[in-house]
Amino acid sequence: MNYPPPIIDSAKLLYFAMNDSSVAFTGKIRLYVGSERLGEVPLIAICKPYNEVSGFFIFFCNENWESLGCIGCASIEEAKKKVEVGYNGISKKWQEANFSQSQVNKYLVEIYGVDPESKWWETRCSFCNKESAEVENMFSSENAVICNECVIYLHSQLYA
Repeated sequence: MNYPPPIIDSAKLLYFAMNDSSVAFTGKIRLYVGSERLGEVPLIAICKPYNEVSGFFIFFCNENWESLGCIGCASIEEAKKKVEVGYNGISKKWQEANFSQSQVNKYLVEIYGVDPESKWWETRCSFCNKESAEVENMFSSENAVICNECVIYLHSQLYA
């Protein structure tokens, strides 16, 4: 069995299920990724986002636990019901992810390179340190993030 990681797409894994021949894919979940409808996937995860918002994510994953698409839900029960609509029989496959907090923290450090005690999921401007919720837009590169307010300020300084 390809056991899942404790974190999938920056969200903590709570439950997971493996789709096999005992599960009937119904196609009744209409999830589009870009312009393409996502079809049957081998692995499904229910995760809790770190960004302090309420709710849960259902991640539809490939054989390497890489998310191919996501649906938000208000509760774990709602998530399991939604998945059952598209994967008849999957309700018997759910397994609880029993990762300790130290295992989760180790994964965050080793794979994501973040301090588990920080609010690592927040996007902040590399120049003024404002959060994305405080500004209109954020622009990012591989090494930095800048908000629209800093872009306007820097532009005004260059062409003043």
